[in-house]
Amino acid sequence: MSDSAVRHRIEQVVTLNHDGNRVASRWVIHGRNFGVLATEPDGRPISVTGTAVWAVSADGRLQRN
Repeated sequence: MSDSAVRHRIEQVVTLNHDGNRVASRWVIHGRNFGVLATEPDGRPISVTGTAVWAVSADGRLQRN
């Protein structure tokens, strides 16, 4: 996806589990369709939602998704 395909705003919610070894994020990208994902560019509003869960090491670094 090119930068010109979506002019966007990103929201993110992050939570840690009880013992701190995982972090989960839910994100939403809001924008207008300028040809994203091979669609016809029509300028209509679009939203894309996703999630990610990461393992966190003892030193706080993300390990893997």
